[in-house]
Parts: sequence; structure tokens; C-alpha cells
Amino acid sequence: MARAIASNVDRGVSGQGAASNIVVYTSTYSWELFTPMISYVLGTNGKVILSARAVVKNEPYS
Repeated sequence: MARAIASNVDRGVSGQGAASNIVVYTSTYSWELFTPMISYVLGTNGKVILSARAVVKNEPYS
């Protein structure tokens, strides 16, 4: 059985990260719906929040 143990001293600090750091990029977009029927079913006040995340590990450069 494998176990993953992660340790990050600078967790939550903005930036690109350092060598071998795992970095999470998050992008959000408030999309205004044009069709009243769809905005009634899906949206809040005629808008839907779209969000995406990408997790990468930086190269071990020094």
C-alpha cells in the first residue's frame, strides 16, 4: 500500500513557486446568461460562475 505525504512550508503564498513545488492555478469566470429560461434553471441573478483548476509540479531547476 502506497501513501502520499505532502509537506509545503509556504502553503497559500501567491506566486509561481520554486523548484519542485506543486502549484495550483485557479481560474474563474462569471458568465452572464442571455436566455431567461436557462438563467432561471442554472444561474443566480442571470449569471453562472465557471471555475477550473490545474495542478502542476515545477521542474527541479536550481
